[in-house]
Amino acid sequence: MKNNSDKKFKRAEIGMIPSDWDIINFNEAFTVLNNNTYSRDALNYIYGEYKNIHYGDILILFNEFVDLLDNKVPYLNNYLKVNTIKLEDGDIIFADTAEDETAGKAVEVINTKGIKAVSGLHTILCRKTQDIFSKYYLGYYFNSKVFHNQLLRYMTGSKVLSISKSDIKKTIVLLPPKPEQEKIANALTRIDNLIEDYEKLIKKKEKIKQGLMQNLLTGKVRLKGYDKKWIIKELKELGNIVTGTTPSRNNKHYWNGNINWITAQDFKGKYIAESVEKISAEGAKSCRMLPKNSVIVTCIASIGLNAIITKESATNQQINGIICNEHYDNEFIYYLLSYYNEYIKSFASQTAVPIINKRVFEEITILLPMEKQEQQAISKVLSNADNEINGLKIKLNKIIDIKKGMLDNLLTGKIRL
Repeated sequence: MKNNSDKKFKRAEIGMIPSDWDIINFNEAFTVLNNNTYSRDALNYIYGEYKNIHYGDILILFNEFVDLLDNKVPYLNNYLKVNTIKLEDGDIIFADTAEDETAGKAVEVINTKGIKAVSGLHTILCRKTQDIFSKYYLGYYFNSKVFHNQLLRYMTGSKVLSISKSDIKKTIVLLPPKPEQEKIANALTRIDNLIEDYEKLIKKKEKIKQGLMQNLLTGKVRLKGYDKKWIIKELKELGNIVTGTTPSRNNKHYWNGNINWITAQDFKGKYIAESVEKISAEGAKSCRMLPKNSVIVTCIASIGLNAIITKESATNQQINGIICNEHYDNEFIYYLLSYYNEYIKSFASQTAVPIINKRVFEEITILLPMEKQEQQAISKVLSNADNEINGLKIKLNKIIDIKKGMLDNLLTGKIRL
């Protein structure tokens, strides 16, 4: 891979491109074919004569390619009439609508191998009319900024954005020499394979962690050196239970300070160091404050989210905090409540907005070790598993960022192979 500083450039409609690259109007290279309009309830994952590419799966499930051998691709129910074009390898399918600017996301169809499949609801099916593109190049190109930025000017709508067939035809396609297309696709495929390897490894480690939790947090498997009987305790016996409060929104002096005021939106992992909303020292005087290392649990609406706070904080009234006493390890309690998430949810009232009030929360019973040392030993094993998983996720995110940079650079000729 090398910088393009030694290559000549020329000006094109989308900016400077390598002088040995061409551009072609979309309408010259592709023809737009028919799709069906069957909704999600017309699909199943068990059996059917035709597979169906739904726009929602393009937006959420698939990356740059849709592999028809993949069991993630649903079938059309057999009783439905199919009178649209069957998909072929190399076909491009755009999602023509989305709730945001992901409208226009595309997939390249691969591995049809005799499999019958069609393009579904809110999709635009396009087929190459010239043999000028290498396999996999278009899947990456149509999801690059250099192409997607062309679509932004044509998107219409407010709550939902859409792109039309006629507007896609107004775009242009960058056309490197075919051997370079192959090199670009190969480089991006290699990094995709690396991403997939990390994702599989993370799933494997998460499965191992779930097994550890199932064994260690139920007493099914004991760590060496611990054999005392476990006991049943109510949550209120673990420490002081504190329900959060909301300072008056009418008093501007209570808000926008530097003290955490935690809500459900702040639960994104084991620890909460910072909150989206902040209160002032004056606002904190009207709140029930929780000390550092308290375990907090959501008990209204999105019930069962839990975390450990890393600094003194306030919470809203949807959250109960457990200030563990000297007999209980806060890290262990966090893992225990995580494992028994569904059990805790079962105590919610059956109302329009589910709620576990403080009294009910305090009286939830749970089985746990008598010895704090055993609690700490268990939480250490699970923390080590978490640290390993988080380390892999950090590496994965770095690789994903590298891929984004490669997409921007390789598909504009800023970096040549």
